Amino acid sequence: MPDTCVIDTQAVLRFGSVARQAFRDLDRVAARSVETIALIAESIPDSETVPAWCETACALANLVQRGADRFGLLAEHIDRTVAAFGWSDRAAAAQLDRPAVRI
Repeated sequence: MPDTCVIDTQAVLRFGSVARQAFRDLDRVAARSVETIALIAESIPDSETVPAWCETACALANLVQRGADRFGLLAEHIDRTVAAFGWSDRAAAAQLDRPAVRI
């Protein structure tokens, strides 16, 4: 049937799991970057170039953190979408059962 829509919810949930893992990994990378930047700034306090480098590195860590946050939101959205699809599918099945009982 050309109007049929089949959704592999397990595949969608696996994708959500990958997005959640990417969030965790990127979140750790961003946190470690900030810690490293702080250590470098402390170890060379009188440097002329370290503040500019630290500012750039902090901006990069911020971008990585934002990317991580987006992966986390994507994973949450996938979970809600799969749950809504399941609810909708069960409701449609219940609607189909009612006429079958009458026949």
